[in-house]
Amino acid sequence: MQDIEKRKLEHIEIALGNNIDGVELAKFNQFDPVRFKYFALPEMDFSKVDISCEFLGKRLAAPLMITAITGGVADAQKINSDLAAACEEGRIMFGLGSMRPMLESENLSSTYCVRKVAPSAFVCGNIGAFQLKRYGVKKIETAIKTMGANALCVHLNPLQELLQPDGDRDWNGVLDAISRLCKETSIPIIAKEVGFGVNLEVALELQDAGVCAIDLAGKGGSNWALIEMRRGKEKIDPENPAFLIENPLVDLGQFTIEGLAFAKDLKVPVIASGGIRNGVDAAKCLAMGAKICGAALPFLKAQQKGGKSEVVKLIEKWKFELSASMFLTRSNNLAELTEDKLIFGQ
Repeated sequence: MQDIEKRKLEHIEIALGNNIDGVELAKFNQFDPVRFKYFALPEMDFSKVDISCEFLGKRLAAPLMITAITGGVADAQKINSDLAAACEEGRIMFGLGSMRPMLESENLSSTYCVRKVAPSAFVCGNIGAFQLKRYGVKKIETAIKTMGANALCVHLNPLQELLQPDGDRDWNGVLDAISRLCKETSIPIIAKEVGFGVNLEVALELQDAGVCAIDLAGKGGSNWALIEMRRGKEKIDPENPAFLIENPLVDLGQFTIEGLAFAKDLKVPVIASGGIRNGVDAAKCLAMGAKICGAALPFLKAQQKGGKSEVVKLIEKWKFELSASMFLTRSNNLAELTEDKLIFGQ
């Protein structure tokens, strides 16, 4: 159990590290080639722009989410409380980190319980897809009820596991485990990657398995291959920035924007995350078919800078940028923010 707690703490520390390129390896903004048709005559009232939406039966002030960050370590309690409270105030979604530590030690439950500060927010629990083979549905349901979560994110992280010294490598039967969970529980299940994307074949398999939504979580944001590499400190020479690209595994996966190419072909809603760094990026993803847009690291950094108040400021900034993007494309609401408002360049 101490090994898991140590790993969770290291993940936070590495994600917040002041290294040369951080943990975001993308050398360009994947959303730059996508531009909005700019309307110099909006012919609408900015104050009437409606960015509210409904997702899995819950009304939200904006289609935004602070995606899974942490849990299961003492430092996580303050982080999760601040983030959840900010989401409550901003009326957006919030995702907790993997609850595996909580399943193995009830003493860590408090790091995941945020309902005191976020009584009405849409909160998502989180469990690794591989772990579904280890824990029964009843135990997972009990944990979700303890947390008071509205939904459960089941994360797919095979590359991250490969790079962990004690990572899980036999992924046979994981899809069946997801399917069984979807059939045996009434909790909405959201499938999500952790930063390397979901291709169409896997998306269709997850849809057939019964998930309620899919978080693409593509390349462009925090790179968990790199984070795990940095946990193996003996492999790293901090004085040599070349170590950032020495292992070609860090470059595997699909960008979020590549997954959005098939978003409208799916029957289940898509969450776009992975490299989204402002409200304009979010607006582009929504125009391409995403129903919710999420990010983790920018909000974690805001929390570290100034607690809940700084996170609230960032949420409101993203809301303004999203609203402005809609105003300047003659989109009164999210339904009017469609792909025909976009220009795809090089």
